[in-house]
Amino acid sequence: MYVRCKNIMPAAFDIERAHAKYYETRLGRGSKDAGFDFVKVGEYYVVYAVKVFSGYPYFYVGHHARPNDWFTIPAPCFEILDSRVSRYWHFGMRFIAPITTSLGDTYLGTSSVFAFKEWIEENQFFERLVDCKDRELKLMSNYAALMDIEFGQTAIKEMALTLSDGYYGCPRCAHEWQIDKSNEMVRCPNCSLVMHYEG
Repeated sequence: MYVRCKNIMPAAFDIERAHAKYYETRLGRGSKDAGFDFVKVGEYYVVYAVKVFSGYPYFYVGHHARPNDWFTIPAPCFEILDSRVSRYWHFGMRFIAPITTSLGDTYLGTSSVFAFKEWIEENQFFERLVDCKDRELKLMSNYAALMDIEFGQTAIKEMALTLSDGYYGCPRCAHEWQIDKSNEMVRCPNCSLVMHYEG
């Protein structure tokens, strides 16, 4: 899934006010002037997981040029440009205790998640990821690298050079290699540049 950030202010979300209020309280400041400033309006992001908490969707996003930099952001912040789901996603659901916000609003504690296998199957995976545990960070980084090249990204303009005998070249470092054409993008194995390719 591929998205573009269109708004970071819950008060301006294109949804009913009661729903926008929920996102405001999740900021922890309960302020209509607060925003989800971990992402930037106009930037493009790959969605690595989708979490629906008490009926409210969140995207776990990252930027291909900033590895190991991921954030859980309300879905209404984004315009969906490519709605295809990753081949690496699994589905999981949990029932947890009701949540009461600092403003006194209570939401049922249900959570549905589309994410990679370990995130779904291991009970505390996300918590360990947030705590920056080595194994979880490595798994997240590996899956993010796979999802970065899975589908086309319109914000990326670089194109692999088409050479002879099925080889391609990197325009940045001139490395040559044969690519796996099961993805719509490629990553240079030498300098990690993500790019499009022809063929």
